[in-house]
Amino acid sequence: MSYTRKENSGAIFKNERKRPELQDADYTGTALVDQVEYYIDAWINTSQTGSKYVSLKFKPKNFGAKIKTTQPEPAALDFNDEIPF
Repeated sequence: MSYTRKENSGAIFKNERKRPELQDADYTGTALVDQVEYYIDAWINTSQTGSKYVSLKFKPKNFGAKIKTTQPEPAALDFNDEIPF
């Protein structure tokens, strides 16, 4: 079965190369968010109350590339050069 990457989604898989002495992630994977690819690292942790939770870390695949922002470009102002007096 092949994995098809879809926008705003990702997948993580068990890290078979985990080195506990280096605190490697329990799971690793990738995601595609707003047309930017990310690496995902995930750790299974236990809170002070005993509840299990997953801690995530996202890192852009292309560190040198400019990350796309979701803010639109400011609109150009239309100035009227006529003096009103």
